[in-house]
Amino acid sequence: MEQTKADGRETHNRLWVAGALQALGHAVDPSDARVDEAVEAYFEPFVRSCQLIPGTYDMLASLAGRYRLGWFRTSPILQRSNKSWPVWA
Repeated sequence: MEQTKADGRETHNRLWVAGALQALGHAVDPSDARVDEAVEAYFEPFVRSCQLIPGTYDMLASLAGRYRLGWFRTSPILQRSNKSWPVWA
């Protein structure tokens, strides 16, 4: 959690992948670039297959007048996604 606060990156996926590899006898640190590559390879098909539930746009648009809404894309996979994400005022 401290690393997440320091650099703004999610660490939990890197931690569980590194932990799984360590349990299999591989000396790998969560900061290892290969761990990042493994996380990306694992999640990329999932992100590509994500679809919004019907009515999501309308529901968020109706909330935008009452709540401050934001959409963030911190994952490198999401940043490379060619999907069009809406912006609400």
